[in-house]
Amino acid sequence: MSWKSRSVLATSAAVVLGGAGVLAVAQAATPPAPAPAPVPTVTATVDPQAAQLSRTVSDLLAQIDRLEAAIVASDQAAVLPASTPVVPAPAAAPAPAPASAPAPAPAPAPAAAAVPAAPPVAAPTDDDHGDDTDEADDEHEEGDDD
Repeated sequence: MSWKSRSVLATSAAVVLGGAGVLAVAQAATPPAPAPAPVPTVTATVDPQAAQLSRTVSDLLAQIDRLEAAIVASDQAAVLPASTPVVPAPAAAPAPAPASAPAPAPAPAPAAAAVPAAPPVAAPTDDDHGDDTDEADDEHEEGDDD
């Protein structure tokens, strides 16, 4: 180690030790914080009306707790009804019917669940502009004085 390195280390150590000493002296010289004054205690007189209100509030809070528990129980019963059995999904899809067999006709839907069918869409024609030729003739007949 060179003499420059030793000088830097010695100077740094002196600064750190000097700062620690200054902090220790400052802390010792500072008086401790005064103890907080004791709060005078007052004997509370119980007002009968205040006691009755306190009991009423406690009863209402208990009633709220019971109602919340009933709501949670009804929500859980609605989500997972006990009478609904859990049916596992089939492991594999059924085999397709042979090609020679005709496809079964779909079962008729119940009348209550019937959805009105959409009106049939007209097949497109070659003349998809309608009566444009008649309108064009009418326009030329009215004011073609140019």
